Amino acid sequence: MTIMRQKTITGIFILVLSAVYLFFNVNTVAASGISAQTGFQVDWWRDNKDNKAVQASIPVKIEARQGDYSLSLLTGYANTHVEPADRENRTLSHILDTKVNFSYAILEKLPVDVLLGLDLNLPTGKTDFVQEELVLIMDPDIIAINTFGEGYNVNPTVSVVKDWGIWTAGMGVGYLWRREYDFSKNLQDYDPGDIVNATAEVRYYFSPAWSTRFFGGYAWYGKDRVEGEDFAQPGEHYLLGLGLYY
Repeated sequence: MTIMRQKTITGIFILVLSAVYLFFNVNTVAASGISAQTGFQVDWWRDNKDNKAVQASIPVKIEARQGDYSLSLLTGYANTHVEPADRENRTLSHILDTKVNFSYAILEKLPVDVLLGLDLNLPTGKTDFVQEELVLIMDPDIIAINTFGEGYNVNPTVSVVKDWGIWTAGMGVGYLWRREYDFSKNLQDYDPGDIVNATAEVRYYFSPAWSTRFFGGYAWYGKDRVEGEDFAQPGEHYLLGLGLYY
């Protein structure tokens, strides 16, 4: 890690902690409270070709509320060890990216309830992998954390909800603005495309215990670029679903 990156990460934490202090003073904490959560997770994986991996992770979340406003910070630490059957073993121990969320809820003041959100990704994790370290990035179906770091991301969101007794409907839209970073030594100046997404849901309550919902979603992905040149563009994503809950 370079001195410049160390100063950047230190500055990020100072800014976040300063925001928490300015937003939630001592009197506010007594009235609304600040909560903290953590845990410990271990994933172990092995296939029939004797490839093995184990990952231990510790997430940390801090959340504070004041009236209709909320501020949360989510980060973590992960140790990942991979033993390929035909290559050298690799281990990575590193802090993960830091997620910051600001939200403001407008409740019972308009015909619909509104939630305004702003999500930030702060690049405190690991990027700029050497070629041999790429084996650490595995399928999310077999290991919990497979993204160790990205660039600065900004994601404003707007959600609205309306309740009619046994019926509830809601929808939300967001724009994820993803910034450039060095993914690996062989993939420098990687600029992932921005993402536009929209979701909607209608829920019906048969009783306090039983309910059903119909939901859908749409996402559009911008072009990924490397060193200013077009690299790839994922296709549009559509989602429809129906559920019954007890």
